[in-house]
Amino acid sequence: MRERNAHRVVPAKAVTVALENPKGPPAYGVVANISVRGGCVLTAASFEPGEEIVVALRFPREPQTIDSPGHIVWIREGPAGTVLYGLKFDAIRYPRAAEGPH
Repeated sequence: MRERNAHRVVPAKAVTVALENPKGPPAYGVVANISVRGGCVLTAASFEPGEEIVVALRFPREPQTIDSPGHIVWIREGPAGTVLYGLKFDAIRYPRAAEGPH
């Protein structure tokens, strides 16, 4: 088994995600685990390995999303009609802090 080169965490509270691609409407899901390089998402949507997506992460109590282009790395069957997708982030775009008066 290949060793991971980034520490993954399982969120204590739900981190929701919107997955967008040019093929159809956005898909929505929940993050099962996440690192700075990628994550595992549970959703009912249908994607293929290698498919390019834009990931929009929403963390609890945070007003802004964190966006990243990425792609689907692997697929596994999830519980009750859902699918687990392994995602690789290509370039995370962090939200900018609001600037105060100068």
